[in-house]
Amino acid sequence: MALAHGLQACWSTPIFSSEGKVLGSFAVLSREPRSPTPQHEKIIAQVTHLAAVAIERKRTEQDLRRSEAYLAEAQGLSLTGSFGWNVSTGEIIWSKETYCILGYDRTEKPNMNLVLDRVPGEDRALVQKIIDRATRDGTDLDFGHRLLMPDGVVKHVHVVARATKAESGAIEFVGAVMDVTEQKRAEAFVSGEKRLLEMIARGSGLASVLDALCRFGEEMSGNVLISILLVSADGKSLRHGAAPSLPKSYTEAI
Repeated sequence: MALAHGLQACWSTPIFSSEGKVLGSFAVLSREPRSPTPQHEKIIAQVTHLAAVAIERKRTEQDLRRSEAYLAEAQGLSLTGSFGWNVSTGEIIWSKETYCILGYDRTEKPNMNLVLDRVPGEDRALVQKIIDRATRDGTDLDFGHRLLMPDGVVKHVHVVARATKAESGAIEFVGAVMDVTEQKRAEAFVSGEKRLLEMIARGSGLASVLDALCRFGEEMSGNVLISILLVSADGKSLRHGAAPSLPKSYTEAI
């Protein structure tokens, strides 16, 4: 095909995602017969990497927009888990999905303490304040918060509930709880990637970029510590690159 258009040389390099999947191809063409020089190969490697970053970022943004559209549609059709709460009697009813989101067996009798036990300590006072205000004033609930599961996994949920008041004055809430963990994760990924690319564009030092990259990986992975090792100039050994959360004794040993 290239020859038909007067092109005598073509070097094609696949563009790989971070997971090793082929995203496309990067081609260099010439009107004269030639082979790639080491400088050409270096530029091709750099450009294909940047192309992969750009393609993956665009797809992530598209996935996020698609996820938000699906979520908006789902809210109009079926909120993930439902619940009812009679404030005066303390009786609470959870759907099967609500039990699943909160991580409790269906033999457990629902109560507010079970909910608050899943809220991280640093968030608990704010969640309690929001609930107290709604029960006192009889206002609707619409807020998000985190859940800390027994295995250390952190979930993000969004709670929506309509407050109704009986003739006796008793307040009852009927609502839903949505697990929006994946949406939050996608938002955090796009935001973190943007921060790292901005650091690279500003010419931040490699140590700062690698530290930020480690912290970003730790935030996204949860309960892990990340280290980056760099190949030495002679290619025969590895040296410390970044490990912001690991003990200093560990990095010094490397």
